[in-house]
Amino acid sequence: MKERKLKQLLPMRLQFFGGEPTDPVDPPKDPVDPKNPEDPKPPELKYTDDDVDQIVNQKFAKWQKDQEAKQEEAAKLAEMNAEEKAQHAKEKLEEENTKLKKDIAFNELSKEAVKMFSEHSIVANDELTKLVVKDTAEETKTCVENLVTLIHSQAEKISNEKLKGTPPKISTDGTGELSWRDKIAKNYNNAKK
Repeated sequence: MKERKLKQLLPMRLQFFGGEPTDPVDPPKDPVDPKNPEDPKPPELKYTDDDVDQIVNQKFAKWQKDQEAKQEEAAKLAEMNAEEKAQHAKEKLEEENTKLKKDIAFNELSKEAVKMFSEHSIVANDELTKLVVKDTAEETKTCVENLVTLIHSQAEKISNEKLKGTPPKISTDGTGELSWRDKIAKNYNNAKK
């Protein structure tokens, strides 16, 4: 009795999880005909044989050049006496030393540039610091100041452009609201546009 009332109240006939669907979800793929070898298409190649040959030849030439440079260096060292070897090693160390000093100076000037930008509320990334860092601190400071003035002037121009507009009309009766004539004129002008 109870079941019958329930069926009368809920006359829906829903079947959520029962049975197999009559239509498959994925349609079957076209079967490959074994008689026709053109059906399976080979994947497109990214490089042609000529491209691969060219890349391999470039890599081999670079490797060969490096090997020749190492052999020349070894031959120079073999021909040198002890004093010349020491002089050669000293020159290499001096070159490395100057390179490291330049890197350290660049890093210090970059830090100073970032500080100068942060004083003016500008967030500086690596590209910006590479742009403004020069050989000396004075040149770097000049570049930073020029860039900061440029950024501030452009920001001011943009904000002034955004603030342009006509001021709101104020009624002449002193209440602060538009009179009925002003409202009609405003609606008429808006409708024209």
